[in-house]
Amino acid sequence: MKTGVVRTILAVALLSLFASPVSAADEVDASTCGQNTDCSSCVGMAGCGWCEYTSTCSSGSSSGPTSGSCGEGWAYYSSDCNCFNHYSCSTCTEYSGCAWCSTFSTSCVPGTSSGPQGTATCDNDDWNTEYYQCDISCSYYYGCASCTAQLGCGWCSEFDDDDGSDGSCMKGSSMPTGSDASCSTDWKQYITSCPNDIIGMSIVVFVFVVIILPVFILIVIASSVSVAVRRARVRRMSYGVIGGNTYATTTTTFASQPQATYGSAQPQYYAPPAAQPANGNPYQAKY
Repeated sequence: MKTGVVRTILAVALLSLFASPVSAADEVDASTCGQNTDCSSCVGMAGCGWCEYTSTCSSGSSSGPTSGSCGEGWAYYSSDCNCFNHYSCSTCTEYSGCAWCSTFSTSCVPGTSSGPQGTATCDNDDWNTEYYQCDISCSYYYGCASCTAQLGCGWCSEFDDDDGSDGSCMKGSSMPTGSDASCSTDWKQYITSCPNDIIGMSIVVFVFVVIILPVFILIVIASSVSVAVRRARVRRMSYGVIGGNTYATTTTTFASQPQATYGSAQPQYYAPPAAQPANGNPYQAKY
């Protein structure tokens, strides 16, 4: 036997000996995917993926079905099936690899910050990958400052956005999220990066602290003093002395016309020589 033939035989034998074994799952024909009726059994078969929207198992990859498309909820890995068991945004986004699309019939689907897994798409404002994004509609906010003040929102500035008002508010953190999300100009996540908004806010704070607040305090003080003065004038006591006797005059002033003044003076006593004592008192009282 020639040397070359021997070497060929030995090489084939060695390859057969050390080659990794082929599992039974790898030998499954992709055409048998349709026999599976649930997500777990479907994705457990190599080359098969599950479409939650149609509840069908078909051949494909993580990018989607081999033929056709899956409108919502494409699962290719065993962990993907867990997403379909959550029915609220907050619980859905707690699990890695799951995200919430509020417009899907099955809202919790496999996906990342870039969008749903497979061929489905979800509008950026409806796509939630973090719990704090749930029930947030970033598009409602106008201006860089108000947008970036909301957790889970970011501002995409336009080229001529000099005052932080020309752009759009989108969901995201370090970058926009969602399958249709993109910002080709300047993405701002924090309010400190907004143009001129800090200056504008500083002016508002300055006007409030230096002008509005002191004026308000002065008005309150003036009102309090005015009330105190009016109360003091309602009942004012003045004292005098007549003939060594102390008398008191009480003046009551009303807030509106007419004003009435009441006085009470100390009576003066005298005793006419021919008068009889009144009630045993040798003095007669005259008012």
